[in-house]
Amino acid sequence: MPAEDLGRKLGIFEKMIFVGKQEQIEDVFAIADLFLLPSEYESFGLAALEAMASKVPVISSNAGGLKEVNIDGVTGYTANVGDVKTMSERAIDILKDNATLQKFRQGLLSMHSNTIWTPSFLNTKPFTGGFARTAKKRVRNMGSGE
Repeated sequence: MPAEDLGRKLGIFEKMIFVGKQEQIEDVFAIADLFLLPSEYESFGLAALEAMASKVPVISSNAGGLKEVNIDGVTGYTANVGDVKTMSERAIDILKDNATLQKFRQGLLSMHSNTIWTPSFLNTKPFTGGFARTAKKRVRNMGSGE
């Protein structure tokens, strides 16, 4: 069932935002509280990295490289492929109150000291264009409470 139809059925459609195809994903991440990536197959997890660079906690499957990128309990949570129940419970855990959400954002701030967020990494492909500029700015400002 399409997400729009499910939202109507559950009576929450008015609270949902469907952004469609986006050329500037950093604009979406700027207003996001959580990024869900329930992939069955994922080679590296670039989308998760993009979310994390924008200080958005990630709930992902443990497929492919995601288990290396998303640090369970620090930058978000991982779950087994197809375990939607656990993913939803963990999403609620992160979003249940602002203090918990901020704890995960702080976990993302700690990634600043990890080599993954070095400017040289952000200067490599596929970190180009608008996302790279936003990610670099966020990395520079991570400690400033932005």
